[in-house]
Amino acid sequence: MHAPKSTERKRLELGRHARGLWYKKYQGRFYYFYRCDDDPDAAFSKEKWRHDKHFIDQGQEPPAYDPLDESCTGRTTLTVKDLCNHWLSGKETLYEAGELQKSTFDEYHATCELLLATVGKTLPAKLCGPQRFEVMRRALARKFNANGQAKRITQIRSVFTTAYEDRVLDDPPNFGRTFRKLRLLSFASFGTPRGTKPSRRKSSTCS
Repeated sequence: MHAPKSTERKRLELGRHARGLWYKKYQGRFYYFYRCDDDPDAAFSKEKWRHDKHFIDQGQEPPAYDPLDESCTGRTTLTVKDLCNHWLSGKETLYEAGELQKSTFDEYHATCELLLATVGKTLPAKLCGPQRFEVMRRALARKFNANGQAKRITQIRSVFTTAYEDRVLDDPPNFGRTFRKLRLLSFASFGTPRGTKPSRRKSSTCS
């Protein structure tokens, strides 16, 4: 019989150690994982714990395993830049078919460039969770007015949801509570925007 989902989630819960590491106390022993700053949502730390626990429960010492190391996982780490390029590729198809204006396509590209400049081109897509999206939300508030923020939040959410729907991402994105399309008045708490316009780019991929 499988354990209830709530029990399974509790088994995977990790604590924040004073040294800035994710950790788990299990059967009287402490296990340490990635730095909280590097893995803010504990996605990779939980993956490593899930792997290690399988061996621990069998009384074995877990073999070396690093979810961020391609040589260990046997798969290529999918980055946020990869998701942007996948999304822009679909938009380029619509543009070439005459279903998308050039100005709209250029805006999409500029949004992706801003996303990558904020969270990093090489950030593994799995690590882009609520904390990263909150940073992105504040970056948008500094650059755009309320309408501009709403548009770009929708665009960035689409980058991730499209990747999940196209099975590029294994798990649905977790945007958190702040990175959602809200009524215009709710943007005030994120600062006074300046209403600047995005630059236009011709390339269909992010550099």
